[in-house]
Amino acid sequence: MSLAAALFMIFAVLSWGGQIETSATLPNLYRSGGYVIWALLQEFLLQSFFFTRCEELFGGSTAVWAAATLFAAAHLPSPILTAFALAGGLFFCEMFRRYRSIYPLALAHAVLGLTVAVTMPDSLMHHMRAGIGYLQF
Repeated sequence: MSLAAALFMIFAVLSWGGQIETSATLPNLYRSGGYVIWALLQEFLLQSFFFTRCEELFGGSTAVWAAATLFAAAHLPSPILTAFALAGGLFFCEMFRRYRSIYPLALAHAVLGLTVAVTMPDSLMHHMRAGIGYLQF
Protein backbone atom coordinates (compact mmCIF):
# COMPACT_ATOMS: atom_id res chain seq x y z
CA MET A 1 0.00 0.00 0.00
CA SER A 2 1.35 3.43 -0.87
CA LEU A 3 1.92 6.15 1.69
CA ALA A 4 -0.84 8.30 0.21
CA ALA A 5 -3.36 5.43 0.41
CA ALA A 6 -2.39 4.71 4.01
CA LEU A 7 -2.73 8.38 4.97
CA PHE A 8 -6.12 8.59 3.26
CA MET A 9 -7.32 5.55 5.20
CA ILE A 10 -6.14 7.11 8.47
CA PHE A 11 -7.95 10.34 7.59
CA ALA A 12 -11.14 8.44 6.75
CA VAL A 13 -11.09 6.42 9.97
CA LEU A 14 -10.36 9.45 12.15
CA SER A 15 -13.03 11.48 10.41
CA TRP A 16 -15.61 8.74 10.71
CA GLY A 17 -14.69 8.18 14.36
CA GLY A 18 -15.03 11.89 15.03
CA GLN A 19 -18.51 11.86 13.51
CA ILE A 20 -19.67 9.03 15.71
CA GLU A 21 -18.27 10.27 19.00
CA THR A 22 -18.90 14.01 18.70
CA SER A 23 -21.59 14.25 16.01
CA ALA A 24 -19.21 16.51 14.10
CA THR A 25 -19.53 16.69 10.37
CA LEU A 26 -16.80 16.22 7.83
CA PRO A 27 -15.42 19.38 6.25
CA ASN A 28 -17.43 20.25 3.17
CA LEU A 29 -15.97 19.24 -0.18
CA TYR A 30 -15.51 22.81 -1.37
CA ARG A 31 -13.28 23.72 1.57
CA SER A 32 -11.48 20.39 1.46
CA GLY A 33 -10.81 20.82 -2.25
CA GLY A 34 -9.53 24.31 -1.58
CA TYR A 35 -7.20 22.94 1.07
CA VAL A 36 -5.86 20.34 -1.38
CA ILE A 37 -4.97 23.16 -3.76
CA TRP A 38 -3.47 25.16 -0.88
CA ALA A 39 -1.38 22.14 0.14
CA LEU A 40 -0.09 21.84 -3.44
CA LEU A 41 0.85 25.53 -3.44
CA GLN A 42 2.59 25.19 -0.07
CA GLU A 43 4.58 22.20 -1.29
CA PHE A 44 5.49 24.04 -4.47
CA LEU A 45 6.79 26.99 -2.45
CA LEU A 46 8.56 24.79 0.07
CA GLN A 47 10.25 22.48 -2.42
CA SER A 48 10.68 24.49 -5.60
CA PHE A 49 11.59 27.74 -3.97
CA PHE A 50 13.00 27.26 -0.47
CA PHE A 51 14.45 23.75 -0.59
CA THR A 52 16.16 24.05 -3.97
CA ARG A 53 17.78 27.33 -2.98
CA CYS A 54 18.84 25.99 0.41
CA GLU A 55 20.23 22.93 -1.34
CA GLU A 56 22.36 25.14 -3.58
CA LEU A 57 23.63 27.05 -0.56
CA PHE A 58 24.08 24.33 2.06
CA GLY A 59 23.96 20.91 0.41
CA GLY A 60 21.61 17.98 1.06
CA SER A 61 20.81 17.29 4.71
CA THR A 62 21.46 20.83 5.94
CA ALA A 63 19.07 22.11 3.28
CA VAL A 64 16.37 19.78 4.59
CA TRP A 65 16.68 21.30 8.06
CA ALA A 66 16.94 24.87 6.77
CA ALA A 67 13.88 24.62 4.51
CA ALA A 68 11.83 22.79 7.16
CA THR A 69 12.70 25.46 9.72
CA LEU A 70 11.60 28.21 7.34
CA PHE A 71 8.38 26.29 6.65
CA ALA A 72 7.73 25.95 10.39
CA ALA A 73 8.45 29.65 10.95
CA ALA A 74 5.77 30.48 8.39
CA HIS A 75 3.24 28.77 10.67
CA LEU A 76 4.01 30.90 13.75
CA PRO A 77 2.52 31.81 16.24
CA SER A 78 0.37 28.66 16.28
CA PRO A 79 2.36 26.24 18.44
CA ILE A 80 0.61 23.12 17.15
CA LEU A 81 0.85 24.06 13.48
CA THR A 82 4.48 25.10 13.94
CA ALA A 83 5.39 21.74 15.47
CA PHE A 84 3.50 19.81 12.79
CA ALA A 85 5.03 21.99 10.06
CA LEU A 86 8.55 21.32 11.31
CA ALA A 87 7.99 17.55 11.46
CA GLY A 88 6.17 17.52 8.13
CA GLY A 89 8.69 19.84 6.54
CA LEU A 90 11.56 17.55 7.53
CA PHE A 91 9.76 14.55 6.06
CA PHE A 92 8.58 16.30 2.89
CA CYS A 93 11.94 17.92 2.16
CA GLU A 94 13.78 14.64 2.64
CA MET A 95 11.34 12.86 0.33
CA PHE A 96 11.70 15.62 -2.24
CA ARG A 97 15.49 15.43 -1.96
CA ARG A 98 15.31 11.72 -2.77
CA TYR A 99 12.52 11.51 -5.34
CA ARG A 100 12.01 15.04 -6.76
CA SER A 101 8.23 14.81 -7.07
CA ILE A 102 5.86 17.38 -5.58
CA TYR A 103 2.45 15.81 -6.32
CA PRO A 104 2.60 12.85 -3.89
CA LEU A 105 3.93 15.20 -1.23
CA ALA A 106 1.07 17.62 -1.82
CA LEU A 107 -1.45 14.80 -1.51
CA ALA A 108 0.12 13.59 1.75
CA HIS A 109 0.26 17.19 2.99
CA ALA A 110 -3.44 17.66 2.21
CA VAL A 111 -4.46 14.40 3.91
CA LEU A 112 -2.41 15.16 7.00
CA GLY A 113 -3.66 18.74 7.14
CA LEU A 114 -7.29 17.69 6.83
CA THR A 115 -6.71 15.04 9.49
CA VAL A 116 -5.36 17.66 11.85
CA ALA A 117 -8.29 19.97 11.06
CA VAL A 118 -10.82 17.23 11.81
CA THR A 119 -9.20 15.72 14.89
CA MET A 120 -7.83 18.74 16.78
CA PRO A 121 -10.17 21.07 18.67
CA ASP A 122 -10.77 24.41 16.99
CA SER A 123 -10.03 26.20 20.26
CA LEU A 124 -6.40 25.14 19.80
CA MET A 125 -6.19 25.32 16.01
CA HIS A 126 -8.00 28.64 15.38
CA HIS A 127 -9.31 27.35 12.01
CA MET A 128 -5.72 26.32 11.13
CA ARG A 129 -4.69 29.93 10.74
CA ALA A 130 -1.15 31.22 11.13
CA GLY A 131 0.27 34.70 11.62
CA ILE A 132 -2.07 37.57 12.37
CA GLY A 133 -5.12 35.42 11.55
CA TYR A 134 -4.21 33.10 14.43
CA LEU A 135 -3.96 36.00 16.85
CA GLN A 136 -7.22 37.62 15.73
CA PHE A 137 -9.27 34.43 16.03
